[in-house]
Amino acid sequence: MSDCFNQVRNNVVRTINSTWTEKRKDEAYIALDGGKAILTTQDHLDRYLLAFGKMHQAKLNAAFGTIDDLSAINGNNIQLIDYGCGQGIGSIALLDYLFNITDAKTITINDIKLIEPSKIALDQAQAYLSDCFSGFNCQLINKGIEQLDSTDLETNEQSIKFHIFSNILDVNTFNLSNLFEIINQTQNGQNYFICESPDYYSGNLRLDEFIN
Repeated sequence: MSDCFNQVRNNVVRTINSTWTEKRKDEAYIALDGGKAILTTQDHLDRYLLAFGKMHQAKLNAAFGTIDDLSAINGNNIQLIDYGCGQGIGSIALLDYLFNITDAKTITINDIKLIEPSKIALDQAQAYLSDCFSGFNCQLINKGIEQLDSTDLETNEQSIKFHIFSNILDVNTFNLSNLFEIINQTQNGQNYFICESPDYYSGNLRLDEFIN
């Protein structure tokens, strides 16, 4: 059974609880801005996992559970694209889910594109994924979504693509129409779009706009 996310989070939680002062915990939590801030220090990354990691994982698993049929992934090459990936929670949770509902021997992860403006978060995502899983190429794209172009999202038409939008579509700093056009230009073949965000009015409107 794949349980990478819980292993990662439990290690972080043990470190925080055994070595951090209450002041350090409070200061790092305030800097998270309710989970909306770009994570720019190791303390921010770790405090996010403690404060929001389990909720983030639960929302992702609920979204994964709505996919009607994943039998098509068996024996096929898979590519992941994680938009605004932070420290890779979306990719880790998806791989845990896929390996737990299928025969791991039949899944081939060819490529993971991690898109994230914070370099420290991007490096942490790569480290977590490399520690837990193997055999794939990890492409780091150190950009905000508003900076993406078609070359960043090039994929193999024959692969099955999973696009992960985890707590990012509600963020109003990028144009949804521009993102849609780039995806529409570059993604052929079979694609799954996994979209989840916090439940609030303006964020929900952006999520619905993108899906429509």
